[in-house]
Amino acid sequence: MLYGERYLIEPGRCLRHDKLRKFVVETLPYYDYEQTLTFYTAVAPKMTIEEQAFLGCNDRFFLLTTLLGRRDAMHPWVFSRCREVEDAPDGHLDLWARFHYKSTVGTFAGIIQEIMRDPEITVCILSCTQDIASAFLLQIQQEFERNDEMLRRFLHSFTSPERFWEPRADIYETREAVKVKVELAGVRPDSIQVELSGDGRALT
Repeated sequence: MLYGERYLIEPGRCLRHDKLRKFVVETLPYYDYEQTLTFYTAVAPKMTIEEQAFLGCNDRFFLLTTLLGRRDAMHPWVFSRCREVEDAPDGHLDLWARFHYKSTVGTFAGIIQEIMRDPEITVCILSCTQDIASAFLLQIQQEFERNDEMLRRFLHSFTSPERFWEPRADIYETREAVKVKVELAGVRPDSIQVELSGDGRALT
């Protein structure tokens, strides 16, 4: 089953996206650790942000090590556990030794992946104490608040079901002002409204 179709053009209308779907279903699950790393290094950087978002919805190891930046998890054992969880996600109780990334793979990356697949989902975190559950919740919350690169890939999940669009822009500074030139082919100038966020970080 494929997740994250919201990030791609509908099947049959984009050959590149159709090939990516086929690769994720028929090839990627059978790559070993080294083959997967080669793919991440050679192909993933050339993907659009939407394609990377789609890949993250279907490949927890990519989500964890690349989009979430957890380079410490770049290990064959963690890779195998990600594939194991993806292969049979329900109806199992995973028993791993402590400090072997069970919470990282299952709770941290798992919940973020579920939210990326369906932003309307409701998640419950259960633990032996409220403090432990709260710590997991805080870690996930901070990831959404601080990981700009991940949010850039998934931004339209929180704003609109329409495709996220990022036009080409050129920004430069003169003595009088900061000037922004944006490529908006086919858009009438009098139909454009420009707003700067209160903290000065976002121009829309």
